Order: sequence, then structure tokens, then C-alpha cells
Amino acid sequence: MADSIKGAVDLTRSEAMAIAALATTGIYSAIEIYILVFTTFRQRRGRYFWSMIVANSGIFVHAIVSLVRFLARSGTVVPAAFALLAWCAMVTGQSVVLWSRLHLVVYSRTWIRSVLVIIVTNACALHVPMTVLWVLCWAAPVQEQAAWLRRYGVYEKVSIVMFTLQETFITGIFARQGLFNLRPLFAFKTRTARLISWYLLSLFLIVFLLDAGLIILEYTNNFIYQTTSKPLVYSIKLKVEFTVLNKLLAFTKMNSCDCHHLDDSPEVYSKGLMATDTTATTKGLTQAQRTTQSGELMMVPEIERPDHIFDGSYGEGERQQNLR
Repeated sequence: MADSIKGAVDLTRSEAMAIAALATTGIYSAIEIYILVFTTFRQRRGRYFWSMIVANSGIFVHAIVSLVRFLARSGTVVPAAFALLAWCAMVTGQSVVLWSRLHLVVYSRTWIRSVLVIIVTNACALHVPMTVLWVLCWAAPVQEQAAWLRRYGVYEKVSIVMFTLQETFITGIFARQGLFNLRPLFAFKTRTARLISWYLLSLFLIVFLLDAGLIILEYTNNFIYQTTSKPLVYSIKLKVEFTVLNKLLAFTKMNSCDCHHLDDSPEVYSKGLMATDTTATTKGLTQAQRTTQSGELMMVPEIERPDHIFDGSYGEGERQQNLR
């Protein structure tokens, strides 16, 4: 265990090839995410942008450090320290990515703040003790290092389970509240609504299964494979989150509408359901529904709220206005 943490491990040829494949794939995925982020966001600021950058930087650094630690067999404190910092940025940063777009499906500030409190609390309760234990594993006298390493191993198992529960909880909120709070819009975009439902459910399942894989590696004492596979696992999760949140925001903006003539009292429907459910429930939408004299529903664009803009997800009408 001590040699694994410090990186001074004798590896077979197959083990070295597996570690190299996992780390280089993680590096490639991180570079791909950088390209996606910088080509998608036209305004590079805000919580969503910076949380993506921090989380992806953690993935990138962790993957590079894995190569140095285990293939170059550095056995020094510097690569291990970078791995620890990258792990903190990678894990908590990804939860902040989800939290920064939670307002798309949750319209209670209390709930949103509560999720942020959970993220901050877990970061303090898990990252800080892990860092202290890691320092003691390196700084303690040789005769005491074995005891600190055992404590570090136990706390690492606890932390990976807690972070899995945290991410599962947040993605579960997206899946449940997305289906519940966006239900009024399903009447107008039936096909797209089904896709969004599948996207949210897929986000929940993919995040849970990938985290479960890391837990299995951790509890079967495959420390090296668990460590080197983290960048790849978290890069996959970050790509999935990036794609799903993009599609979710495009759906809530309702740039187009599949509305048809309503035979059953369109005026009552538009003043009742649309005024109470769509306008009040789906806060932050950039389209408003109005009823024409003929009884047809039409979409009237409103001014976009800055906190609901996903840079790069313009509708066609918005693009034409910007080109003028």
C-alpha cells in the first residue's frame, strides 16, 4: 500500500500497458473536453464555465501524474501531491458542474442552496481529512507510516462511497425534478420531451454505474487501477453531463414549438394551464405562450436571462438577429 501511494511499484508489462492505456485515454478525453468547452462558450465566465474548467483540469493533471507516478516510478512527493490536488478538483468540481445547472429543473432556492451546502460539507469533511492523512503518510516516522497508511486506506474507502452518494443524489434530483417540473412543456414537445426524459435517466444511470465501478476497484484493493482509471471515468461522466445539460437547457428555452390548434376551449387552457403551470412553474424560460384570436397557440420570444444562457445553444431566430 505504501509503495502504491508513493508510486514506487514494480509492474509487469501487461500492468504497465493497462495503466498507460487508461492514463492516455484520460488525457485525450480531457483535451477533447477543453476543445468542447472553449468552442461552445462564447462568454467564458460564470459558475458553469469555471466549474467545467476546474473539473476538467483535475482530470487532465491526474492523468498525467498517473503516468509519472507509476510508469516512471518517481516515488517522490511532488507527483503524489499533484494527484491529490487534482483528485479534489476532479471530484468536487464535477458536483459543482451539476449544481450550477440545477436551476433548470429545481425552482426552489432553498433546495439549490441545500445541495450546495451538501457539496461544501462533503468537501470539508472528506478532502481535508484525506489531505491530512496523506501528509502524515509521507511525513510520519518510518515506524509509524504503516499505521497511518491503514487509516488512509479506510478513509479513502469511506470517501469514495460518500462522493458516489453525493453525485447519485444530485443526478437523481435532475431525473426526478426534470420529469416533474417540466411536465407542462411535454404537451408541446412530445418527442423532444421523451428524449429529455431518457437523457436525464441515462445521466443518473451512467454516473451511478461508473462510480460503482470505482467502488468495486477500491474495495477489491486494486489501488493502482482504481487511481489510474479515475481520469477516464470522470471524463466520461463530464462529457455526459455536458451533453445532457446542454440539451436540457435547449429544451427549457423552447426555441420552437409543436403547438397545434386546440379544439377544447383554447382560451381557458391558455389562461389556466399555461398561466399557472408553464409560466409559474418553468421559471427562466425564454419563450411565452399567447393565444391568437383563432384559438391557436403562438410562441413569443422574451429577453434571455443571463443566468439561463448556455453559450452556443442559440435558436435560429436568435442567430439571425445577431447577424443583423
